Amino acid sequence: MNKHKHLTKFLKKFDHFINSLIIKKSKKLNFYEKKISLAQFIDSRRVFLAIFTLIILTFAYLSIPNFYDKSKIQDLIQNQVFERYNVKFHFSSDIQYNVFPWPNYTFKNVKISNQEIKLGDIEKLRLNLHVNNFFLLENLKIKEILLKDSRFNIDKKNINFFLNLLNYNFVDISIKILDSYIFFKKK
Repeated sequence: MNKHKHLTKFLKKFDHFINSLIIKKSKKLNFYEKKISLAQFIDSRRVFLAIFTLIILTFAYLSIPNFYDKSKIQDLIQNQVFERYNVKFHFSSDIQYNVFPWPNYTFKNVKISNQEIKLGDIEKLRLNLHVNNFFLLENLKIKEILLKDSRFNIDKKNINFFLNLLNYNFVDISIKILDSYIFFKKK
């Protein structure tokens, strides 16, 4: 009877060992089947279609500001800049929206003034936008202001404005001035 107990224990252990091997092999086989189905799912046509759709949706999102009313955009930009720097831009009707190199509005022949004092003329003004939320006009935020081919006139009336502007902390919006002239007029 003692022999039978040892034989039963051995058979139970052997049965457990065989069951564990079967489970391990079935898991590997199941993983192999999942791997094959994943490879079938990730087909080159599907990947190409997903990338193409993503590119189209990105360009559609970035082109939303092109459909906004130009006068409302000018008012929004004037308000943002006036609140930030106490400067008024007087835009001409030349406004253009570009996606590259960064979403931006470009204005031509812009006059800049401060409390009815003319500060200068800007040949080309580019305002780069944050890409946060283009779905609402009110959510458009200026990231960077680029002034190109500008002529600034400094005299006794407006020198304090330029001195205050130089001491200003440009954390949220950076201003870049390229190919510009500053004229100091003294009587």
